[in-house]
Amino acid sequence: KRGMETERGEQNRLINSLNLEIQVSRTRLAVIQVQENVRKRELSDAARRAAEALNLTIPAANASADTLREFIATLPQECGNAWEMTPEFVAMNGKANDIKREGNALVKERDILEKEMTGLRKARPV
Repeated sequence: KRGMETERGEQNRLINSLNLEIQVSRTRLAVIQVQENVRKRELSDAARRAAEALNLTIPAANASADTLREFIATLPQECGNAWEMTPEFVAMNGKANDIKREGNALVKERDILEKEMTGLRKARPV
């Protein structure tokens, strides 16, 4: 009897865990849909019309700056101001550049440390 209760308890915990995962997935999907709608509103009318006419999927709000640049590049040139940069795009682009700079600084620091390690190994061979 005790073993059955333990097994039922474990099954209930698994079921609760699965239900929570389903709920989280549904919430994430809803958030993605809201972000997509917000993103569509952030584009200029000309960009939105061009994207819809070309059946393009408008990038999500959390899309990378590169993804947004690629998306903008797919729009026809004759759309004029269709790819006006939204404040969100400019901010995201700035963040991407900051991250690249930080990454480059870390690479330089790693290279310096590797040179120092090489020097130490040569000075004190094992």
